[in-house]
Amino acid sequence: MKETTYLYMDGSGVVGPISETEVQALFTEGRLNRDSIVCSAEDHRWKKLEEFPTIAGVQKSAKSRGVYIILGIFFGLLGIHNFYAGHYRRGVWELIVTLLLGFTVIVPIGVAIWAVIELITIKTDGEGGLMSL
Repeated sequence: MKETTYLYMDGSGVVGPISETEVQALFTEGRLNRDSIVCSAEDHRWKKLEEFPTIAGVQKSAKSRGVYIILGIFFGLLGIHNFYAGHYRRGVWELIVTLLLGFTVIVPIGVAIWAVIELITIKTDGEGGLMSL
């Protein structure tokens, strides 16, 4: 079976054709991102890289941003929303800070502000996949 080849646009114009493996490598290196404009060399329909479900590692996340937000509202001080999304390090820090310093007044307020900022700004899971609504 022949591997699909792709074209992509960069600052100087159209590049390719390149293999799916090369697309994945460019994505991993950061030279392409989910919003990069790409087309299959066979059908020539240009679309965002994230819209190609066959390219591993660039699809949308199976995680729901709605669930992330709800968990953050109810359990934000404990970092549960970050554990759900795969941001384990952030979740552990929120949990430790809350458990060790939660008896003070200022620290829970600071962690709550931290959680609200995360709910507004975080749109990807721990693996970099775009969370769906």
